[in-house]
Amino acid sequence: MQDRSYRRHQAQINNNSNNSNDTPQLEHEQIRHISSWRDNRKHPPHTGVSIKGLRYAVAVLGLMVACLQAKSMVSLYHLSNANDRNKKNSRVDAGRQLQFDPASIRMDIAAQVEAQLLEANNNGQEALAIVQGGEEELGEDDEIPMSNNNNTNGTFVEDDDEVEESEDEDEEEEDEPVHFVNVPPPPRNLTSKDIFGACLLIKDDNHWLIEWLAYHYHVLPLRYLIVAVDPTSKTTPQHILDRWLFHIKIQVWKDDDFVTRIPKFMRKLYHNNTQVLFHRHRQNSFYIKCMQELKRKGKVPWVQLTDTDEFTALNYASGPLYNLTKYHPIQTPGSILSFLLHHQYVTNGTASSKCIYMPRYIFGTHDTPRKGLVNRNVPKNNPILRGHDFVTQRFMFRQPTSMNNGKNLVHLEAIPMHILQQAQLGRMNVHRVSNTCPTQESFQGVNHVKRTMIKIHHYLGTQEQYLFRSDPRTKNNTMSQEKVAFNPRGLERYQRLDREAVYSDSGARGWISGFIQDVGLPTAEYLLKGVGQVGVEK
Repeated sequence: MQDRSYRRHQAQINNNSNNSNDTPQLEHEQIRHISSWRDNRKHPPHTGVSIKGLRYAVAVLGLMVACLQAKSMVSLYHLSNANDRNKKNSRVDAGRQLQFDPASIRMDIAAQVEAQLLEANNNGQEALAIVQGGEEELGEDDEIPMSNNNNTNGTFVEDDDEVEESEDEDEEEEDEPVHFVNVPPPPRNLTSKDIFGACLLIKDDNHWLIEWLAYHYHVLPLRYLIVAVDPTSKTTPQHILDRWLFHIKIQVWKDDDFVTRIPKFMRKLYHNNTQVLFHRHRQNSFYIKCMQELKRKGKVPWVQLTDTDEFTALNYASGPLYNLTKYHPIQTPGSILSFLLHHQYVTNGTASSKCIYMPRYIFGTHDTPRKGLVNRNVPKNNPILRGHDFVTQRFMFRQPTSMNNGKNLVHLEAIPMHILQQAQLGRMNVHRVSNTCPTQESFQGVNHVKRTMIKIHHYLGTQEQYLFRSDPRTKNNTMSQEKVAFNPRGLERYQRLDREAVYSDSGARGWISGFIQDVGLPTAEYLLKGVGQVGVEK
């Protein structure tokens, strides 16, 4: 093989030599070509790529492909987990809707979306935020519209109806709330000893008092009540309270029963403003004496301390708590206490508290979009029980964030008497009624939508209802800077707070049907007569 190749190469050289006359040069070329051919046969010229290099390149390429495949698998894994979480949340939302009539819930959502989108198109504004499922159901990444409130003076106030600052519940938390899984059913049903007491200050709020009594009788259950009527009231609640003689044990106190001497340091704190000073002192004195009295009776394990325009409700929208709250729908009597006992049972008592903080949400006067939704839980064509007269049934739009100061739900059974007796006037207020209650600072940045067990719906009501009660903070002797600090009631404040209530929340709706089923329609009509009517006394 090599000989034939050599002969062909030699013949080519000879052929070239016949076409040239330069013999010495041809001989030299012949020798050079022959030598070059022989060298190439023994040592082939370097082409730049060796077999070893090719193998190395293939190995590197294979490693790169493997890395890309691994990265792709990790991405698919995370995507799969996200899809699983979304499916789980969808199942949770579906389960939450099954607490009520699913068809009704779907109609609620559709009606609210349709009405609010229409309003947005007409006004050129963004549509109001909608919480699906009829409640404030928020996923972990959902955003809620922020309030337009620009009050950032940081003034601390004690009164229940004068705080305008809201907590930012969109702030990212350091840790996620604990989710309850595989929750067993409630350990037992409520007994006659499982009751709530309440301490209630009232002034010209009969239009709310009628609904307040029935609502809390049903959801707490409220069985013992101490009432203090403001001496400057234009109306009396006595006839309304008398209706409940066979259902709730009620005591009515006068100021002489609980008001004590005002400490000197409080006079300096309020610049000797007698109207505002007495207003604060009277509130604090009443709560201290009321809790001591209920503790002395020894039959009231839990006490609620709210006002007539504030309605306590379970946080059904909390995803982490859903496996607990689903056992305690609002139609069931005593749903709040039943939930608390269930929560204590599941956590082996470790999560029980002597005092529970309840954030407050202001509800405005945006009517429910459709008339059928308002009357859904009340008897049809009933002249006494009309859904439009109930604030919990009519008004379902609140501010997106909670008020700066909440209220307390006290586990009175767990607090010794000497602790209650050590309470000092001026050292506590209506937002922290005992040193056993959490401080306001401990709830800074907390997302109440996720973490709160119980919340308060604070209703503005109609303009007529809101302005019917006079406010001592608007007296002429209140200095201008104090009017700002104390946020007195008035039309301007009412309209501003009402504009900010754009977030759908029907967490308190639906109790009426359970109440009627519990006490019977004739009794319900008797107890709820005059609900929502301003100035009613009988």
